[in-house]
Amino acid sequence: MPIWGGASRGAVVELGCPHCKHLQLRARGPQDGSYECQRCGKSFSRGEGEAEAALQRTPRS
Repeated sequence: MPIWGGASRGAVVELGCPHCKHLQLRARGPQDGSYECQRCGKSFSRGEGEAEAALQRTPRS
């Protein structure tokens, strides 16, 4: 996982909202934790958010 802004290693995770596709940096919570999107307000799991962020980082041809 990418780390930005001098955050301690593992303190921040990049998540993508599977509903509105908004990328956001969030404090790393439990693997089975739930997050609320900062843009659309819908909930998603950390696994869903990590998968969406990975999809958005994948180059498209």
